[in-house]
Amino acid sequence: MPENLFTAAVVATALALVLEGGVLLGASSGKRERRFLVVTAALTLPMCAVALYGVRLPFLDHVWRALAALLNPDVPPALLPRTTAYRVLKIFEAPLAEDLARLWPLFLPWWRRGLAEHHRVRVAAALGLGFGVGELWTVAWLLRKNPGLVGLPWHALGGFIAERVMVCVMHGAFTAVALRRWGRGFRWGVLGGMGLHLLGNLPILLASLNVPPLGRDAWRALLGLWVLGYFFAMGALLLHLHGEERRR
Repeated sequence: MPENLFTAAVVATALALVLEGGVLLGASSGKRERRFLVVTAALTLPMCAVALYGVRLPFLDHVWRALAALLNPDVPPALLPRTTAYRVLKIFEAPLAEDLARLWPLFLPWWRRGLAEHHRVRVAAALGLGFGVGELWTVAWLLRKNPGLVGLPWHALGGFIAERVMVCVMHGAFTAVALRRWGRGFRWGVLGGMGLHLLGNLPILLASLNVPPLGRDAWRALLGLWVLGYFFAMGALLLHLHGEERRR
């Protein structure tokens, strides 16, 4: 991995852990919950890579290609990713794979007992933080051969750093929507989290299709504003759910 990208990833990781991790640990009810939150975040660190290389690339991507081929029978296989059908189907991939991957600790009986004892929204935020940091390094690995990054100093990658830190909060919000329904209509909570994830990624699809036809520069600016606004919205949602959980 290029040194500038590695340094930017380290800085983004430190910011996410200090800012969000610090808030989580500071808001915890004691040492026992703090330990549980740290372990919880560690459990989801590898899950972005697992979801990408274990589910998305070897399975889901082939499903989207097959469906796109049915809708575009005259398009050569190599060109299917350029079709509107493939792009629309692809937008469902991250919510399906990632939102379920973040919840894998529910298969552990001891972890479910801990969830019942501790503040669910803080636990959800820890799941999102761990997953987000793992995603940060997965994205950095995928970008390692990007020629546009060659020769740039690490501090020129401020967009990457800021976005990756904000995404950690977003993942926490999606997971909080799911976990708050654990034990009562959980599937609806999971679908709600997936819906929020899908909404967050929707402008990326619209930009790739240029719908409405605003042009590349306008869409780039709009995407930047969307990410910032969506980050604040998900942060506000987390705070709201946190307060709601405390009042129970």
